[in-house]
Amino acid sequence: MLNMSSVMQLNAITSMLIVSLPFPPLPVVCIRASDAGDSHASGHDLLSAAIASMLVDTGDKLGFDSTEVLERKQSIVLSLNDEISESWHARDKKCEGVALEECYAIFCQAFRQYMGCYPGCSDLRIKGMDAVCPSDVIVEQAVAHLTAMAATFVEADSQGPGACDAPLPSTKCYQDIIRMYVLGMCSVSRREGGRQLE
Repeated sequence: MLNMSSVMQLNAITSMLIVSLPFPPLPVVCIRASDAGDSHASGHDLLSAAIASMLVDTGDKLGFDSTEVLERKQSIVLSLNDEISESWHARDKKCEGVALEECYAIFCQAFRQYMGCYPGCSDLRIKGMDAVCPSDVIVEQAVAHLTAMAATFVEADSQGPGACDAPLPSTKCYQDIIRMYVLGMCSVSRREGGRQLE
């Protein structure tokens, strides 16, 4: 059984890993316990539980992925970066709203693939961006995640449009938040040499 120190260490490692990943918290379909109605939960909560389960083995020691699983996860994240960048750069030929929807679909597909690296159900359904309202905990988590990523990864002198200013307390529109994730991915794109976009 894990002691309090181990639980705190597990939570710290899990949080660190979530901050290092480019996935926004997505509205994952779930069933509401009170009335068995359709609802959604945060993909970050689901991912956090999966990471914590992976880290803890039966001997109460922290465990880590095999090399094969790590390589698969890395491949998913690198492909995500390439696909988001490619889709966003092609937006000149279409309206930005369509490009944002395409990028959101790419995030959803990559998140499903990433979650497939953990034990559990492979049928992960994700609602559209319009399912997330401004008061949703997913918005709060996304703002906190973007703020943590900015504080961790964005250089202090970076003022480009792909860089987000920490903190982002006034951002409540989920579509605007997804756009920030897209711009962040494009600013570190391998294909574009880190070119920042508006």
